[in-house]
Amino acid sequence: PKLGKTTFATSGPTPMVVVACDLGKLSIYPDTPRDQILVLPYQELTREMGDLGTSNPKRDVFTKLMRDLSDIARSIKNGEALKLEDGTEFPIPKTVVLDGFTRLNSMMVDGKLALQNKAYTEDLDKGVRFNFWGKRATDIYTMIQQYASFKACNVVITSWVYSETKTGPDGQSFETGRWLPDIGGKNNLRTAGVVANSLLCDYDSINKRYIVRTKPDTRYDWLGVRDRFNLASEVNVDYIPGQLGPWERIFGKGK
Repeated sequence: PKLGKTTFATSGPTPMVVVACDLGKLSIYPDTPRDQILVLPYQELTREMGDLGTSNPKRDVFTKLMRDLSDIARSIKNGEALKLEDGTEFPIPKTVVLDGFTRLNSMMVDGKLALQNKAYTEDLDKGVRFNFWGKRATDIYTMIQQYASFKACNVVITSWVYSETKTGPDGQSFETGRWLPDIGGKNNLRTAGVVANSLLCDYDSINKRYIVRTKPDTRYDWLGVRDRFNLASEVNVDYIPGQLGPWERIFGKGK
C-alpha cells in the first residue's frame, strides 16, 4: 500500500486521535487497531459556492474544529479521558495527529473571516487586514506550541511542502531549489524549529520503495530527528507484514 505522511503518522502508539483536515480518504496504517483510533473528520469545505462565481466562508466548521482541538488539548494536559462537546468519549490519547495542517491554516482564515461577516481578506480595511494576518499567524503558532509542548503524548503535524521562490534583481521570480513545510507564512520554518522531529515522507522511484527522509540537505534543510544520531538519512518504510512498523523504525519501540 501507499505509505505517505498520514499512513506513517497512524502507525504510531494508540489510543490515537486523528483530526482529519485533508480532503480525500484517510489512509490508516494496516496494522493499527481500528478500535484504538478516533477519527474526527473535517473534510467538509469551509467555503461554499455563491452566485456569479463567488464564494463565502462558513462559520460552523471552524467553531467545531476549534472546540475539538481545545477539548483534546485539555484531555492531554489534565491526564483525563477525552470528552467532546457532542458527547463522544475516548481514552487519553498516546498520539494525536493533526492531519493536513496546510488546510487547517486556510480553515482558520475562513473561520475568522466568517466571524467578522466578511467573504474575503480583501474586504477588510487595509489597517485591519495587516492585523488580521498577524493575529492569524500568532494563533496558529500558539496552537503548534501548545501541542508540541505535551510530553505525555506524541503529536504529529502533517503538511504539504512547497518550492521556495524569490525575486531576483531583475524583478523576475525564480525557484531556489529549497522546499519548505506549507504551514503558513513565517510559521513554515518556526514550526520545524519548535517540534522535536521534522521528517519528509517520500517515494524512491529508483529503488521503488517508500522512504522517510530524516536528515537535512540543500533541499530540505529543516529535517532532523532528535537523539537518533545513527539513524540513516533515508529509512525504508514499506509495509512488511510481521515486521516493525514505520513509526518504530524511526523512533524505536515504546516511543
